[in-house]
Amino acid sequence: MLDAIKPLIDSGLINEDVASELESTWSEKLNEAKDQVRGELRNEFAQRYEHDRSVMVEALDKMITDSLSEEIKEFHEEKTAINEDRVKAKMKLKESAKKFNNFMVTKLAEEIKELRGDRKIQLENQDKLQKFITHALAREIKEFAQDRQAVVEQRVKLVAEGRTQLEKLKEKFISESAARLSKSVASHLKGELSTLKEDIQIARENNFGRKIFETFAGEFSTTYLNDKAETRKIVSVLNDKEQELAESMEKLAKATQIIESKEREVNIIKESTQREKTLDNLVSSLNKEKAQVMRSLLESVQTPKLKNAFDKYLPAVLNEGSEKKTEKKAEKKVVKKAENKVENKVSKIIYNTTNQGKGYCIKLALEFAEEEIVLIQDADLEYNPNDYKKLIKPIVDGNADVVYGSRFIGGDERRILFFWHTIANKLLTLLSNMFTNLNLTDMETCYKVFKKDLMKKIDLKEKGFGFDPEITAKLAKQKPKIYEVGISYFGRTYEEGKKIGLKDALVVLKCIIIYNLF
Repeated sequence: MLDAIKPLIDSGLINEDVASELESTWSEKLNEAKDQVRGELRNEFAQRYEHDRSVMVEALDKMITDSLSEEIKEFHEEKTAINEDRVKAKMKLKESAKKFNNFMVTKLAEEIKELRGDRKIQLENQDKLQKFITHALAREIKEFAQDRQAVVEQRVKLVAEGRTQLEKLKEKFISESAARLSKSVASHLKGELSTLKEDIQIARENNFGRKIFETFAGEFSTTYLNDKAETRKIVSVLNDKEQELAESMEKLAKATQIIESKEREVNIIKESTQREKTLDNLVSSLNKEKAQVMRSLLESVQTPKLKNAFDKYLPAVLNEGSEKKTEKKAEKKVVKKAENKVENKVSKIIYNTTNQGKGYCIKLALEFAEEEIVLIQDADLEYNPNDYKKLIKPIVDGNADVVYGSRFIGGDERRILFFWHTIANKLLTLLSNMFTNLNLTDMETCYKVFKKDLMKKIDLKEKGFGFDPEITAKLAKQKPKIYEVGISYFGRTYEEGKKIGLKDALVVLKCIIIYNLF
């Protein structure tokens, strides 16, 4: 605009004020034109946007509708198939449950029938025993009464004879004693009187000598007594010094014992620390299960011999692909070696010539228990001995009388094995809890810790795996303080030597019923 009117300004036809007004007017018109153009363009673009959006929405709606239709169709087909499979599985499960229920009912009926028969026979035997005992007691009481009557008669007779003899002896003793006393007194008095007369006569004749003698005797007595008193003082001081010396020697001996004990403790700690470090370095290449087995084997081996013992036991731990016969021989050697090492660490090892069962071994071991706490562990190393400390801690702290080590609580490592074993274990634990009113999670655990005094009060009957439900039932009747502690578990497969099965589960079930109801 300024370029257009510049010639006019230069020629003087238009002054600067008019030029500025023209410029402002021109700017307003130009802005109005621009706003109008912007409005038209905006309306045009809005119409195009609405048209394009409607087209795109229709296309997307159609595409999504088609896709959803296909997805819904496939979902309905899969849902139908899943429902059919679930119905089949439910039918199969119902059939299995029905068969298992029939089997359990049949076995329970047989066991209850046998139990009732045994109970009837036991009652009959008890009646016979009671009659025999009553008859024998009556006979013994009759004989005792007869013997007692005879003893009483004999006693009365002896007492009467004794009184007669005593009266006779008393009269005889009194008469003889009176005669002897009279004779002795007369003789003694006669001698004393004659001696007194002679002393009086001599004293009268030697009055001066008597005075000198009295003076000398008094002086001698005073000197002698003083010397004796000084001697007693010296002896007393000497005795006191000897006693102080003895006490000092005793204190020195005690201090020496304490120093030796502390030195032994320090040496043991150093030896243990060094052994743990050496053992950690040796077993670092093994997995946890094998490392635990190796640790258990080398627990009592001294540090200087640790490497040799490790090299000796390592083939037996790693040799999983060898023949069974070779494994058994190696196992026997390792067990024998371990037994030799254990014998130096425990006070008593009890061996059975034949396998009598878990319950029998526990009952036998309790007879030799000396300490206040009793811990039970199976010997197959499915349970980690490193859990001892936390198992006994509730009892040591005074919070518990009994501690169960549970495989199903806590964050400790646990090997995953058989589903149906776990189900059976939980069912048996649940059934036991229903009878005992406890809330245990693992009644069948092989880690159980008790106070010895509590175990001594319980009369154990079961020789096999029935020990666990029996001790649980009898403990529940005692109402002690029971705790559970989470433990690690390294279970075995049947190929690795596990033997427990359905027969053992039925025995446990039988024991749960017997020891809780009868």
